[in-house]
Amino acid sequence: MGNKIRWKAAAVLLTVLLLISVIVVLNYATQIKELKQKIAGYEDIGNGIRRHGQLQVREGTLIDESGNPIQLQGISSHGLTWYPRHTNAGALNFWKEAGANVFRASMYSDQERGYIYYPEESSNYLYIAVENALACDMYAIIDWHILYDSNPLDHMDEAKVFFEDAASHYRNEPGIIYEICNEPNDDTTWDDITAYAKEIIPVIRKYAPASVIVVGMPNYCTDYEPVLNTPLEFDNIMYAFHQYVDGKGAPYDSYILEKMVENQMPVFVTEWGIGLGAQEGKEVNFTASDRFLDFLDKYNISWTVWSLSNMDNSHALIKAESREYGALSVEDLSEVGEYVYERLKASSPPIKTIY
Repeated sequence: MGNKIRWKAAAVLLTVLLLISVIVVLNYATQIKELKQKIAGYEDIGNGIRRHGQLQVREGTLIDESGNPIQLQGISSHGLTWYPRHTNAGALNFWKEAGANVFRASMYSDQERGYIYYPEESSNYLYIAVENALACDMYAIIDWHILYDSNPLDHMDEAKVFFEDAASHYRNEPGIIYEICNEPNDDTTWDDITAYAKEIIPVIRKYAPASVIVVGMPNYCTDYEPVLNTPLEFDNIMYAFHQYVDGKGAPYDSYILEKMVENQMPVFVTEWGIGLGAQEGKEVNFTASDRFLDFLDKYNISWTVWSLSNMDNSHALIKAESREYGALSVEDLSEVGEYVYERLKASSPPIKTIY
């Protein structure tokens, strides 16, 4: 009789222990599932480098490492030695969370405080800006920003040193794009640009054989016809098109872009803005800019807007009175800056911060 009681007690105890074990296992399973969901949420960080990896150009289209078309949308700096405060990580993360996945770091060559005169200081500002962009999971365009020096051949030797340094530093970093000559102008021909590109591109390719390289076109990146007739014979090349649209209500004429798309020219709008004159824009009419960006969205054309500065003009994204050194807020933005912010938010999925 005593043995039966002991066996029954043991069976009850075993049953209780099994139930406790099942409860514990189920509880752990629930916790693991919740943890996996949280991890998956942190891994879903948007449209940047970690998702898309090394970019390529195929049949006139920018694609990611999985072969899917990708549209980069983002912000261009102004001169890095003039407005470095706005390239801090907090400011760039503000644009990343709005939906931007690319940042253009514009290194003026032959202009006030440009690379030609201050190479070490200029390089320091460049690398700080690029590192901040990469830390925010944004693609970074290293832009040799010629302007007053209208012909890229004028400073070929300095450009070689610049791109040798940048490409050897970043090598096969998938987040880096190289723009080798912003806005060739005046009497610069496509033959001049081609001669320059044939010298500069091999310098970059020596260290970054897969990187996308953007080449400016004549007449401030608007004259596409000679490019169409004699394209560069390199892989992963795109051509920069620049556009300043009307801010007073005139309609946007997409003729040039239509021709480029029609001929499968790989185009990247590395600079666009709203033209209203010298002073900061007030009561801007965004009809032309809406049509322009709608066209770029329709054809998956990448863009960066000019410029991340508080210069007192219609192109600046930040209010002239703002002296913000850290993370931006919507209250810091100019009228045009708010417009760009809302366009980015409207065309991009919600972004989770990586911090």
